[in-house]
Amino acid sequence: MNYSYPPDEILFLFLYWRGLRFIQEVLGAIRAEVGIDYPVQLRVSASDFSDGGLTPAEVALALTYLEAELDAVHVSSGGLVPAAPLATPEGYQTPYAAMIKQYVQIPVIAVGNIRTQALANFILADQMADLIAIGRPLLEDANYGEKLLALA
Repeated sequence: MNYSYPPDEILFLFLYWRGLRFIQEVLGAIRAEVGIDYPVQLRVSASDFSDGGLTPAEVALALTYLEAELDAVHVSSGGLVPAAPLATPEGYQTPYAAMIKQYVQIPVIAVGNIRTQALANFILADQMADLIAIGRPLLEDANYGEKLLALA
């Protein structure tokens, strides 16, 4: 599931104690359909950047109820409120992943302007996340993955 789809809106509603059961049922149905050998992950927005809005602690709490149906959680931000920060430093969403990682027992995926092998290795070595997702660099340069591997 992607964070821009309705289930994420339901996750937001859960924080007001309404939608957790729906997400559990959807994840259960997905798991029943794909079996235990197919990874199921959920991408969540850990912050919506609005005053009094979604917080990483609230998302982490919700995930503790959902993780039995998941193989990993992909931690992003935004998605619900069009108030994302204008400037995004390297790894700007990593602290959200690190906080959620403290609450769940499943692998946590960090994303958000992680463009260098050094930063990715630092995030993994410091155990802020278990996996790294790279998006925009791959869209900007079709050979980006090969270039990263050449540095290894």
